[in-house]
Amino acid sequence: DKAATVESGGEVEVHDPAAGRWVVVVDGYAVPQGGTSYAYLDLFTNPRLGTLSVTDVGERREPGLAWNALAHLWAASPPAAGRSLMARIDATSRELKSGAGSPATLGALYLELGWLRPR
Repeated sequence: DKAATVESGGEVEVHDPAAGRWVVVVDGYAVPQGGTSYAYLDLFTNPRLGTLSVTDVGERREPGLAWNALAHLWAASPPAAGRSLMARIDATSRELKSGAGSPATLGALYLELGWLRPR
């Protein structure tokens, strides 16, 4: 899988990846004068670690509108040493569709649950 755009930023999501060794390549094919930097973050999901559910009503909201929604986080166990437990909440649109025809993701919120790190 890949993310290849002329825009800054990018994200690649691999659903149901095969077990084994993975290699990530960041190819700075058009680096501006003076250099550039990037942040790398790899995430994986496993129901054995826990779940996050959000009880939000799917309704139309105007751009820029803020609202609150209740969420329930269940952490089953801390992750392996060297890893952090994180939760992700996606904001989606029923009106806009992704390439696969499912609701388009408008943005994501990542929450690092540092209090669950192994000691």
